[in-house]
Amino acid sequence: MYKVLKPEHYLTLTFHNPTFKVRNATIRAGVFAGFEFQKVHHQPLGQISAKAMLQPFGSAQGDFYLRFRRPPMQAAAGRPDEIDEVRFESIVVETTIGLLAERAEPTPYTIIINYIDPVLAKHGFFGSLHTGLDINTVLKRHLNQEFVLLPVKVGRTEGKLWWFKDTSIVPRLNEIPLTERVEQTVYRKLLQAGRVTFTEMWDAVSTEFPNSLTSDSTSIKDALGIYARPVSGGYWLLKPEIRQRVDQHSEIIAILALVGKKKGYDIWIGKREQRETDSGVVAKGKTLKEYMTDNQLKVSNATNQKVIENIDLIWIKDKEIKAIFEVESTTAMTSALVRGSNVDETVDKFMVLPEEREGQFNNKMTSPLFKQHFENENWQLLYFDTLRIAYTKQKAKLDIYSLLDKKARPQRKKDPLNIQGLLF
Repeated sequence: MYKVLKPEHYLTLTFHNPTFKVRNATIRAGVFAGFEFQKVHHQPLGQISAKAMLQPFGSAQGDFYLRFRRPPMQAAAGRPDEIDEVRFESIVVETTIGLLAERAEPTPYTIIINYIDPVLAKHGFFGSLHTGLDINTVLKRHLNQEFVLLPVKVGRTEGKLWWFKDTSIVPRLNEIPLTERVEQTVYRKLLQAGRVTFTEMWDAVSTEFPNSLTSDSTSIKDALGIYARPVSGGYWLLKPEIRQRVDQHSEIIAILALVGKKKGYDIWIGKREQRETDSGVVAKGKTLKEYMTDNQLKVSNATNQKVIENIDLIWIKDKEIKAIFEVESTTAMTSALVRGSNVDETVDKFMVLPEEREGQFNNKMTSPLFKQHFENENWQLLYFDTLRIAYTKQKAKLDIYSLLDKKARPQRKKDPLNIQGLLF
């Protein structure tokens, strides 16, 4: 190949053997032939079984694409330096830390090794370490140092995922977990298109989250199951109740604004929500901005002004935040926690969810990062229908603290407008 290829032209080859030995021998052969080794690209499998994803140790799955370049005439090809054991171990640990921080959630070993393999090649690892050191061995050495294995269960499959022993070692852990970012993409795509195939959704997610943010088919299927239902032709159709809950978003904010005003608090409503119109049991044809009594939001017990201005609703007294509310009709529970973390941790914080999102919430509480924020920063739960029903009975005099963690019973389909008598 080197003999027939013109100078300054490229050779790209792919192979399907995932082992270091074969890949490294191939790169070594190209370099010894005179090529410049330029890059390696790993293409993971489109779908990996839950059993494979939850194995704490395993091997890379997918294809490698290697790119070589024949140097100009009279120029000698540069050869990468082979790395020693110390540098190899450092690359593996640092890359894994960066990967977990970027994904912001416990991660399968398969994804870790699929990401580290190309990074090692880019650092010049094209020869074997005669000591037999590999990624598996390095990560095992660092268990209970930088990393821990967390038990998880997907369906009937049990396994373990990699995570930080101490999250404080990485200050970047303000990222929204990848699973939640995938959920947001799935929801937006469904909202735009109405119905999609799994392949279309896979393409959308893969385009938005490449490299270290590679997702897996399980998280995409889970998100589709939350927001859509399967229909004929292999399509997924947005659930009608999802649109209904989105429409109730402004209704819930208006209710909480009226309750807070009745209690003597000043009211701030998030900048993105101010243009919405009230609806449902409080519909008066007013924008949410008209419910505000504080147009400055100058408070002493919060930081990062631009972030707290986007909190859905805030109760204020004497220039201090007394309570915040994040109304999450569809996605972004972790985004709410990140915004709330800019408010003093002693302030009451409420996440308001549709009743049917309880399962999603419980699933997110299995994430160490989410659980830590929720429990340590004074968050509590309120539910949509519980709040709406209580308001129809008590109006603005209702006590939201009496409604914490209480869910309304599902409404009967034959009488969808009747919300009386369903509380608790």
